[in-house]
Amino acid sequence: MANSEHRPDPIPDETDDLELIDGIGTATAEALYEAGIRLFSDLAQHTPQSLSRLLHEQTDLRVSPRRIETEDWIGQAQELAEQVEAQEGALVEEPLSEETLEAVSPEVAPELAKTPPQWQQHASFSVTFDTRPGETGETLWQTRVVHQETHGQAQLAGISTLPWVSWILTQARLPLATELIPTTPEIRTPTMPATPNHVFLEILEVKVSEIESAIAKLTKERKLLAEVRFRLGGNRAEALTTQQIPYQVSVCTTNLQTNASNLVGTDLGHLQNREFEYVSRHEFPVPAVGRYECHSVVLLLPPYPRMEYYQGPILKVET
Repeated sequence: MANSEHRPDPIPDETDDLELIDGIGTATAEALYEAGIRLFSDLAQHTPQSLSRLLHEQTDLRVSPRRIETEDWIGQAQELAEQVEAQEGALVEEPLSEETLEAVSPEVAPELAKTPPQWQQHASFSVTFDTRPGETGETLWQTRVVHQETHGQAQLAGISTLPWVSWILTQARLPLATELIPTTPEIRTPTMPATPNHVFLEILEVKVSEIESAIAKLTKERKLLAEVRFRLGGNRAEALTTQQIPYQVSVCTTNLQTNASNLVGTDLGHLQNREFEYVSRHEFPVPAVGRYECHSVVLLLPPYPRMEYYQGPILKVET
C-alpha cells in the first residue's frame, strides 16, 4: 500500500499578513497559517507557551516561548488587530438596529432602514498646466485638459479657468452645464442685470467654410475656416474698449461618434477703441470622415471678466 504524502490544507482567502510582525518570516507565517492562525486576532488570543505548543503539535516548526515573548509576537498582533478593526469600522456602515427603528415613527423607519446606493463615477478629467520660454524670455503658459473616458483632449492658451471649465462641463454633459452654458445658439439673452457697471458679451454667429485657393489645389491639403463673430455691449463697453482689454477666442470640434474633442484654434487679441463687434478667424485642416460639432468660447479678461459659449454648427466631412 503506497504512502500518501500529507499536504497542508490551502490557506483561506481571509488572512492577515502575519509577516508584518517583527520576527515572523515567510516560513513561520506559513506554519502559523497551517496551524489555523490566520488573523492577527487569532494570534493575539494565545500566550507564548500555547503558541509554541500549537506550532510544535500542528507543524514541524519549533519556536521557543522565550523567543515569542522576547520578540513580542502577541503584543504586535494585538496592535495590528486593533488597527484592522478600526479600518473596517470606518469603511463599513452598520445598519440601524431594530431597537433604533422601533424608537422612531413608522413613517420614518422604512427610510432609515434603506441602504444608500453606491456612488458611480460619471466623468473624470486631468488638467495640466505647461510652460515654455517665449521669444523675449517671458514665460508662456498653456492648459491641457484630457477626458479620461473618451481620451478627448483640449489645449488652451494661457491658464484662465473659464475656457477649460467650460470645456469640461460640455464634455461631461452635466445637468449643471445646461444652466451655465446655453445649448441653443439662436437664443442669446444677457445674463447680467442692468447695473451701472453692466457689460455683456454675445456670440452672434459661428460659420465654418472650406478654403478654396490655388495653393490648396496644388498641395491637395484641404483646410477649413471657422469665423466667430461676437460683440460687446452694456454701458461700460466703451470704457473697456478704450482700455484695450485682452480677449481670447477658442474653437474645438467634437466627433459626434467617439466624443473625442480637438482644439482647432485659439486667438488672443485686444479690444480696439470704440469698436464693439469683432470677428475671430481660425484655419484648421479638414478632419477625418465623420460628423463633428463645433464649440466656441469667447473669454473677456478682467477687470470685467465675461465668458460666452456657442454650440454649433455641425460639420459633415465626406470623402
